[in-house]
Amino acid sequence: MLQLLLLLHLLLRYSAVGHVALTFPSARFPPLDFLDSARTISPCGVPKPDSPRYTQLYVGESYNFTWRLQYPHQGGYRLSVINETGDVVEQLAPVKGIKYVGLEDQTFVYPLLDTNYFDKFCFKANTL
Repeated sequence: MLQLLLLLHLLLRYSAVGHVALTFPSARFPPLDFLDSARTISPCGVPKPDSPRYTQLYVGESYNFTWRLQYPHQGGYRLSVINETGDVVEQLAPVKGIKYVGLEDQTFVYPLLDTNYFDKFCFKANTL
């Protein structure tokens, strides 16, 4: 049993957190799916880990964020870049001021977010 848990830990280590599985850049650790902020600790059910991994994002550089929807339901999704203190640095999706997207068509696949240019310095950032 311990070996199986260790194997699962290694296999799931680079998955994403939340209803949306990020394929690039990798989401924060631990890789838990289907957690929401309504019934779990925020943000997205995962508190800041003891040893977080960060992605460095640079001003003026373009980044393509890709993801897949793990479980289509009526909750929608939101993608944000947060800094090491948990403040939202950039809102990736939705970008039109609504809280969540994906409510209208549960079967639509969102394979790629348009290229983003960050206007703020992101030294230590996580995507969630």
